[in-house]
Amino acid sequence: NSHLINWFLSMLNLDKHNRLRERYRQMNPSWRPATETYATLAGPYLDSTTRALDLGCGQGGVVEQQHNPASQITGVDVERLSLAEHRLQSIARVSAASTLLPYSRESYDLALASWLFEHLPHLTQTLQEVYRIFRPGRAIIFITPDGRHSVTDLNRFLGRRT
Repeated sequence: NSHLINWFLSMLNLDKHNRLRERYRQMNPSWRPATETYATLAGPYLDSTTRALDLGCGQGGVVEQQHNPASQITGVDVERLSLAEHRLQSIARVSAASTLLPYSRESYDLALASWLFEHLPHLTQTLQEVYRIFRPGRAIIFITPDGRHSVTDLNRFLGRRT
């Protein structure tokens, strides 16, 4: 049942998403959306000195919920239209594949990946590339549905692989 709700929510725009989440939270006060939990986990890693890479940033996401200076976050996505429509126009945005990042060794402290890994046909290569650009003391924080999630099933059915 919750998989059906999540699938339905994935088909809506962000404003409609948030209104439905809030309505559901009113009916179930202890519920927290996964994206809120994810943002809470990412927050302590982001400070004014953290250089963060938002992989598969799309049009926004967890970085919108943070107080980290936008100059410290770089959004990376293969979809140029998503980058152009990113809700935080103040962050640096780069069109690149996650398997071939245009950065030198040890240039980032943190990688964020929201709903990305389930789309990647070469996840190991992506993780190796992220590791290459990390400074010592690195971290990667990600959120992804499990293999039985309806969104994952729909992506497989539609052949959505990036």
